[in-house]
Amino acid sequence: PPGESIPMDIVLNPMLMPRFQSRHVLSIYSNDIASPVLEVVVYADPEPEFSLDPETVDFGVVERQAGRREVVWIRQIMDRTEPLDIKSAEVLPPQSGIDAAVERVPEEEWERPGWPEFRIALDIRPTAPVGPISAYLSFVPNIQRMPSMHVPLTGEIASFYRLHGHLERAARVPAGGVAEGIYEITANAPIDVVDIDTTAEGVAVVVRRGESSHELFLDLHADADAQPGLLNSVLSVTLQSGEKQAVETLPLRVGIVSPERAAEDVRILEP
Repeated sequence: PPGESIPMDIVLNPMLMPRFQSRHVLSIYSNDIASPVLEVVVYADPEPEFSLDPETVDFGVVERQAGRREVVWIRQIMDRTEPLDIKSAEVLPPQSGIDAAVERVPEEEWERPGWPEFRIALDIRPTAPVGPISAYLSFVPNIQRMPSMHVPLTGEIASFYRLHGHLERAARVPAGGVAEGIYEITANAPIDVVDIDTTAEGVAVVVRRGESSHELFLDLHADADAQPGLLNSVLSVTLQSGEKQAVETLPLRVGIVSPERAAEDVRILEP
């Protein structure tokens, strides 16, 4: 009745929480005309089985050819029947150009005897794509409630040019159409594409000069007889500015659709 109340129990099971922190929104539906839906934010911090140091990796600005290494330390901090073990580790997405290698720390170096420690070395390859780093370290511990754990990776790969990707995940190009500026390349000096190659069938990538010699655009052209479907390939581009040269391997993921399903912002080439 109006003015009355009733308690509501919220039960949390930490064994079903796959992270160190949990945040959920509880939606309560009622026949209250003024507030038919009441949202309550529920926070929980399950006691961690291990520590992460650091919890987020920032590489800072890294020169592409120089590369860089950062290390994530993982230490068991909870008494367990089965000692902590790290089954595998990888950096996602694979195109990030960062390798992950797990090493079990020798027992004599453990901070606490009987409590295992691991270190995961993160190495930026000299061929890593230029631009902001937007990736994460994913590793698999032998913990029932935690199928995997993610560590965000940030920073920027710098070179004599800058690369801006404009190919959206849900990009669609009609057969016989073109998606302009899927990648934009800029530099402080005149820059050219000396070689471009892709194994994708039914499409071609064409270099277009911008308003100055310091700017290039890559346009994706779909053949008129290109078969509808998902195109998931890579694009290799060799760039040169003066005596400097670099090879970029770029993802090429786009949906080929029939012309009648073309989006309004995609230009159709005239026959």
